[in-house]
Amino acid sequence: LTPYSGMLPGWIAGYYDVADSHISLTDLTRFARVRFVKSSVTGLDLAARTAHLADGSELKFDIVSIDIGSTPPIAHIKGAGLHAKSVKPVGEFVTWVENLHKQVANGEVSRVAVVGGGAAGAEVMLALRHRLIRRRVSQSTKFCLITDTPMILPNHNPRARRLFERLFEDREIEVVTGSPVQ
Repeated sequence: LTPYSGMLPGWIAGYYDVADSHISLTDLTRFARVRFVKSSVTGLDLAARTAHLADGSELKFDIVSIDIGSTPPIAHIKGAGLHAKSVKPVGEFVTWVENLHKQVANGEVSRVAVVGGGAAGAEVMLALRHRLIRRRVSQSTKFCLITDTPMILPNHNPRARRLFERLFEDREIEVVTGSPVQ
């Protein structure tokens, strides 16, 4: 399975289950009549047009497209490895959200912060709050959105920004702007 990132906020909020928000690569490759190889590429020989795989095998190619599965660089932020989780890779994030759900339900976590004031950060924050408050996992959990930009949704028009600011205020989500996470 591979996650469909456009459905991630809906999964977080509890509207979809994992099967609804993921694509079966086996089914997709069967439909496309291509072979599915579950491995990692460890090297490329562009002259020979060969991809070297983690299991030691090689694959010939005519054209290669590389998805590096980007992950935000949080290792340089002190404590992030212990107290934070990147949304990517999504598979690990799904497990983390499920564990967070249990921790909040057990009273082990009372504050949840999301770092990032763009559209993705706003969506993840609202989806987490919906999952934990509206679905009655907790009524006392506090939420905070943190961004280094001077405002949330800095690349959106002022009207959209105001709507989200009001929505966050109505949902009692604290917004901290102009504050890089350290």
